[in-house]
Amino acid sequence: MIAGLTEYAADVLSKSGGIGLVTALVLFVCFGIGLERLLFWRNLWGFGSMLGLRGLGPLEKRTNRVAALVRSGRYADAARQARRAPQAAVRLMGLALGELRGPDGWPATRDRVLLRTLGGNVTLGRRFLMTAVQGFGLLGMLGTCKGLYAQLSSFSSVAAEPAALQTAMGGMGEAFTTTLVGLAAAGLTMLIYLPNEVAIERFQRELRLVDSQIRAAFPERGQSGRDGRGESPRKL
Repeated sequence: MIAGLTEYAADVLSKSGGIGLVTALVLFVCFGIGLERLLFWRNLWGFGSMLGLRGLGPLEKRTNRVAALVRSGRYADAARQARRAPQAAVRLMGLALGELRGPDGWPATRDRVLLRTLGGNVTLGRRFLMTAVQGFGLLGMLGTCKGLYAQLSSFSSVAAEPAALQTAMGGMGEAFTTTLVGLAAAGLTMLIYLPNEVAIERFQRELRLVDSQIRAAFPERGQSGRDGRGESPRKL
C-alpha cells in the first residue's frame, strides 16, 4: 500500500512539473512548522492532562485565589500560589508577581516577564502558514493556466501532425494535476493553521483574563493615572 501511494505521489509530481515540486517543498516546511507548534503548545499547556482545553472555569477559580493574595498585598505568596497552578497563563503571571516590587510597576514587570519567557514564540509561523494557504491556491491556478496554454497551443498543429494530440492531452493532464496538488496542499495546511489559530486566541484570552483580575486586585489609587495600569498585555 505504501509503495502504491509513493508511486502515485511520484506520478502526480511528475505530471505537475516544477510547480508541483515547489508546492511539495513548501508543504514540507508547513509540516515542520506544524510539528514545532504541536510541541510548543504541548510544553506550554501540558496536554497530558488537557487542562488547557477544559474551559475557563478552573482558570477563574485559581486566579481568584491569586487575586485575593494580591489584594492583601502578599505578592510573594500570590506568586507562589500562581506558580503552582496547572494553567500556563496563571504560572506566567506568577513569575511576574515574583518580580513585582509595587503595584505601580505591574504593567512593566508583566510585559518584561512575558517577553523574556515567550518572546514571539506564541505567534511563530502564523503568517507563513496563512501565506502558504494563499500561495498554494495561486500555484494551482498558475499550473492550470500553464497546462491549458500548452493544450491550446497544440491544437493548431493536430491536423498536420497527429503526434501533437498527445502533447495537447498532456497539457490538460498538467492543468488538472497542478490544480489538484494546489488544492490538496492548501487543505492540508489549513489543518495545521486553524488549530494553531484557536490555540493562540485561547491563550491570549486566558492571559487577558488573568491580568484583568490581578489588576483589579491592586489598590484603587493605582488603577488610573500615569502608571498605565489599564493596559492589557501586548500581543506576543
